[in-house]
This record gives sequence, C-alpha cells and structure tokens, in this order.
Amino acid sequence: MTWTRLSDNSMDRPEFLALSRSARLLHIEALVYCNRHLTDGLIPAAALPRITDANNVPALVDELQGAGLWVWDESRTAYLLDWSDQEAAENVRKRKADNRQRQELYRRRQENHRDDKHDLCVPRYCPIRRRHDLDDHTGCSAAWCRNAVTSTVTDRVGNDPPSRPDPSRPVGTGTGERTGGAVARSANAARDTHPTWSGKGLPPGLAIDDLIGEATGAYDDEETT
Repeated sequence: MTWTRLSDNSMDRPEFLALSRSARLLHIEALVYCNRHLTDGLIPAAALPRITDANNVPALVDELQGAGLWVWDESRTAYLLDWSDQEAAENVRKRKADNRQRQELYRRRQENHRDDKHDLCVPRYCPIRRRHDLDDHTGCSAAWCRNAVTSTVTDRVGNDPPSRPDPSRPVGTGTGERTGGAVARSANAARDTHPTWSGKGLPPGLAIDDLIGEATGAYDDEETT
C-alpha cells in the first residue's frame, strides 16, 4: 500500500491559488493514481476519464499546465506531474520488499520458537536465546545449537558420582558362606581319610568337636602354605 503526500501548505502555494477547485481536485486524483501504479508522476491521458467525473477535463488540464504542475511527456500521450513531494517508485518497491522479508522472518521465527528452535529468536523476547548469547546453553537443543549436546554430556559427567566396582574378597578368606563351605569340605575330607575311622562311625573317645577342630586346622595349614 502506498500513500499520497499532501503538505499542510500545499493549497497555499502560489501555483495552487490560481487554480479552480475542480483543477485542484483533479491534480490530487492524478497524484493518487500515480502513487498506486508507481509511475513516478506519469499519468496517461486516456486514464483521466477514469479517475475523475469532471465534465470539462480538457479545460482543467489546461489550468494545470498553465500553473506548471502538469507537462506533456515526450510521447505526448501522458502527462508528467510535479513529483517533488512524493516518494519515488524505486523506494516504494524496496520498502515493500523489506516489509515482505520482515514479515516472512517473523512467521519463521514464530514457527521455529514453537518447535523449540531459537536460532532466529530475538534475545529481548526469548529467554532461551538470551541465555544462549551469554554462553549458557541451558534449554538449548541440538536442532539449532551445536553446544547443546556437549553441555548435556558435561553436566552429566560432572554431577554424577564416579562409578567404581564393588570390592570382592578372595575365595577362602575371611568369614561367611565361602569360609563355612571350605571348612565343611575339609572336615569331610579329614573324616574320609582318617586312618582309624575312614568309612566307619566315630571312634571311641573322639568327639565331633575334635573332628571339626582337626579339619579347621588342616584348612588353616593349607591357607598358610
């Protein structure tokens, strides 16, 4: 959308004071037409009946030409208006292109923000992007921040205690099930190989405590050797 500029003193200029009301209105209508079509003040003569409902268009054009506001172009098929107060067509096109790019960037920024991608976010409005710019990658994702994965791994390694294997006891030392099993096996071996009661019941005068003590002593001898 373009705008037609009219200064607050435009109707007080000497060239306008000599014009009739209809001629001034035709000039404004022609300015609007040229701004809408970006012609830089060039209006075809054939377009005049379409932009005004005045009955005496040729007479009004003569007034405008006499005031120096309109002149014929080289082809004498269009009039060139005084364009000193209006915006050049090139500037209008550039401004429109910039607006389109800005709107497209805004839409992409909104979509990326909803998808947890903050590479296009403005730090003023996005706390995650604000922390990212301060080298704090909390909340960053690998989809847009290459430091996000590194930060996660570093935090995990730094916060968790190091893992260590559980200490194990050598077989046959200390107390517990392993030692008890070894003593029992030694007692059975001593009973089976005893010269006086192998394969028989306990000999007279030999108590079970003596047998266990003998087996335990044999086991201790094995450990020391």
